[in-house]
Amino acid sequence: MTVSFPDLVEKSGKPHSIGSSERIQLSGMYNVRKGKIHLPVNRWTRRQAILCGTCLIVSSVKESQTGKMHVLPLIGGKVEEVKKHQHCLAFSSSGPQSQTYYICFDNFTEYLRWLRQASKVASQRISSVDLSCCSLEHLPANLFYSQDLTHLNLKQNFLRLNPTPSTSRALSELQRFTKLKSLNLSNNNLGDFPLAVCSIPTLTELNVSCNALRSVPAVVGEMHNLQTFLLDGNFLQSLPDELEHMHQLNYVSLSFNEFTDIPGVLEKLTAMDKLCMAGNCMDTLNLQVLKRMPHIKHVDLRLNSIRRLEASEIDFLHHVTQLDLRDNKLGELDATVFNNVEVLHCERNQLVTLKISGYFLKALYASANELVHLDVYPVPNCLAYMDISRNHLENLPEWVCDSRKLEVLDVGHNQIRELPARLFYNSSLRKLLAGHNLLGRLPDRLERTQVEVLDVQHNQLLELPSNLLLKAD
Repeated sequence: MTVSFPDLVEKSGKPHSIGSSERIQLSGMYNVRKGKIHLPVNRWTRRQAILCGTCLIVSSVKESQTGKMHVLPLIGGKVEEVKKHQHCLAFSSSGPQSQTYYICFDNFTEYLRWLRQASKVASQRISSVDLSCCSLEHLPANLFYSQDLTHLNLKQNFLRLNPTPSTSRALSELQRFTKLKSLNLSNNNLGDFPLAVCSIPTLTELNVSCNALRSVPAVVGEMHNLQTFLLDGNFLQSLPDELEHMHQLNYVSLSFNEFTDIPGVLEKLTAMDKLCMAGNCMDTLNLQVLKRMPHIKHVDLRLNSIRRLEASEIDFLHHVTQLDLRDNKLGELDATVFNNVEVLHCERNQLVTLKISGYFLKALYASANELVHLDVYPVPNCLAYMDISRNHLENLPEWVCDSRKLEVLDVGHNQIRELPARLFYNSSLRKLLAGHNLLGRLPDRLERTQVEVLDVQHNQLLELPSNLLLKAD
């Protein structure tokens, strides 16, 4: 069961719009007694009672619907028949501070309706609570009525580690949730790492992104069941060595921090297969570090300041299949060391030359550079998509015509004067974008071509050959 903000707390401390709330299930004026059953019915008080959402709400002022309201959470509690009084039910909340209200109904029909409806509520168990984007400065007390939470979302609030006033519920109390698996504290005002979460043994996913964190404490190594650890958008420059004790950890996201190197402890996290360090402060990619991380298949280093790849006595990096280096400051790139790469992103660098291994290459994204030379060897027979637009290429490399699975080719915004005729005979090519070049002519006739989209706008073409599309299906 998932419960959202209105089910747990209202900012004013009172239920809102009781008279018109769509969440009201039952309501009426009945004889009510709190916590004491051994009193004659004429000693009880006539009050308004409302079954609203997951709570029983009872007015504290006689014959009043506008006074202060008592809220009794029913989830996990009890609804029981009271045999000593006719048409009477006992409503009890769960937990060590349990409270009980007794209500005597006017007739059996009312009694039965309340018994059926309230019993359904009491039998439920809260497993997921979403309190994101609620402007919370501290944790609401009602949150702790259920100890069975498995998922808690507190994203984008104003939570701090030590709230004021001192009576407010602090984040240190989160350790009371002994069954919690997923906790999202991202986009708050923590400033420091919330140590209490390290005492939740069941936690498998923790998100503390965007909290101005400057360090991660060594005690995180005690979270032996943690699998996903999101630390994006902080001011981190290092990680503690104790992370190596987190053997279940398979996803760590470190994007948009202040790392200047790949943290050495990641070599010990062998369950990880993706390195997520976009938006950091790296100016050199040390390939020797990647060599010591054979479990990493996907490398994401976008939006750093990388100017070169450092490769002293390095062998092939067979394990990397996806490499993302877009939006860096590379002037040249020899990526042949990644001999099993399938997808390469290197858009928006300053590349003049680019060398890639073609053995398993499936997609190449190299637009918005200054390329004059593109070398792929051997011929990439698995290549399906290539974008080399917005460069300084004067000729299309011959190997492109021999790439048997190429479906989409974008060479727009270059300085290409002629397209090889045999390019159009490629049986897999469906889309060819060659606009904004210097093309002066096209083949006289496209035969046996499978091209479906041909873009040659903004070139130097004076006319299209009269038979160009005569045999183009």
